[in-house]
Parts: sequence; C-alpha cells; structure tokens
Amino acid sequence: MNAIDTPAVHSGRIGPNAIIQTVQALRELYGAAGAAEVLARIGKPELRDARPASMIDERDFAELYHDLLQTLGRAATDRVMARAGALTSQYVMRRRIPRPVHWLLRALPRRLGMRLLLDAISRHAWTFAGSGRFSYQIGRAPVLALDNCLTARDLAADAPACAFYQAAFQGFLATLIDRRLRVEEVRCLACGAARCEFRVIEVTR
Repeated sequence: MNAIDTPAVHSGRIGPNAIIQTVQALRELYGAAGAAEVLARIGKPELRDARPASMIDERDFAELYHDLLQTLGRAATDRVMARAGALTSQYVMRRRIPRPVHWLLRALPRRLGMRLLLDAISRHAWTFAGSGRFSYQIGRAPVLALDNCLTARDLAADAPACAFYQAAFQGFLATLIDRRLRVEEVRCLACGAARCEFRVIEVTR
C-alpha cells in the first residue's frame, strides 16, 4: 500500500466541504424548506446557511452523519451522503485542479494517470481523512483504503457505511481518468473490518 500519514498538526481537522456539500445535498434532495426542517430536527438549524471558510473539527462532520442516520434512516442518508461526496469531488476538480491537469490525466496511460491522481489525493488526504489515514494499491484490481474512517468509526452496521467517500473517489476517477471506472466499498470498519476498502472496477456496458 502507498500511504501518506496524516500530519499531527492537522489531526482532527478536515475541509469545510464535507459539511457544506452535505447541506447542499439535502437541499437538492428535499428542497430548501425540507433541508431546513431536517437540520432543525437534528438540532443543527445553524447549518442551513453555514459556509465555514476554514478547516473544521472532524467530529462535526461525523456527528452530522450520525444525526442524519438517526433521523432519516440508512437508505435516505446514503443517498444524501453519496450526493454530497459527488458534489465535493466536483468542487475540488473545478476549484482546485487546473484544467490542463484534467487534460493531462485523461491523456496519459490509465495506470500512470491513476497513480499520479492518487498520489495527489494522498498528499492532501488530511483534508478529508482528518485523523484517519488514506492509502491505495494499484494492481490488477486497484484498491483505496481509509483507516479510522470518519463515517464508519463508532458505528455498527450490516452494510458499508461510507457512501460519501465512495462517491467522492468515483467522481475523481471517472472524470479525470476513465468514465467507465466505478468505485465500490467492499470492506467497512462499521461492519467489523479492520479498515474501509474501496475497489475500483471498470464497467464495460
């Protein structure tokens, strides 16, 4: 596995998009009034218009996820988090990755492009993993991994719980490497695994 350990100075802090895009996903799926109602029900009405400009405590995102699970249920929360993850990847690609880099990654041989992209994600992993740890392996079946994943820690589930990260990883890979690539969480800390693992597969049809 290739990995970049989360620097101690950044431990426990993540980028604000985790919350900003989760609230945006609620708006898209439930409308502005419905999103406001959900946030009020979970005791976080202030998030309706929150646009934090600096890093946030990772526990705020984990708590929001757990609150949504308790209020909306698993299936609905998965839809919200998947949309939030997709929105997050779109934001990063639009605002943080120069357009020429998009073209370069798509033009390179797929394995090389994927390695360059995942190396870049590793260098910035603390912005989404917080005190967790991101790693990856590129082989016949590429695998991405999160140790101590924010949406899986302190949770017991009978199915993988990391729709946010699955959708974000897929957004990057399908857009910047090959539109046929899909990401599927195959092991999850919440299900008793040692860590969360995401398999990268190619859809041919």
